[in-house]
Amino acid sequence: MQRTWSVVLNTLDRAPGPNYLGQTLASLRRSIEHLDVQVVDGGSPDPAGFARREAIWSNGVTFHTSLRRLTRNEAGCRCLEIGVASGADWMLFLEDDIQVCADFLGSVDRWLDDHAQPPAAGPTLYT
Repeated sequence: MQRTWSVVLNTLDRAPGPNYLGQTLASLRRSIEHLDVQVVDGGSPDPAGFARREAIWSNGVTFHTSLRRLTRNEAGCRCLEIGVASGADWMLFLEDDIQVCADFLGSVDRWLDDHAQPPAAGPTLYT
């Protein structure tokens, strides 16, 4: 089965502390042949400078900024909105400080082949 993916992650400039986003994106670039990652900045003081330092603006990466500092929940919701709007079959919501294995999406595909369950019929209601 050929799945379509929406890969999203949120980030925020941690300066003067370390930032890991550039390393995460480099890892994704090495692993995913046709990279298409949506990066949501949760309100860095200088998002353009942050993007330049972390090599965010490059092929396969779309950088979404905010006019104000977002709470973690707001940034997470923005990621989910972007992922859902993509129309992809599956969404991967990633942290900004990870290293992925070679053939990352292929590995996730194989895991889903072995473990994914079809959704239950009809809506689930909680009372």
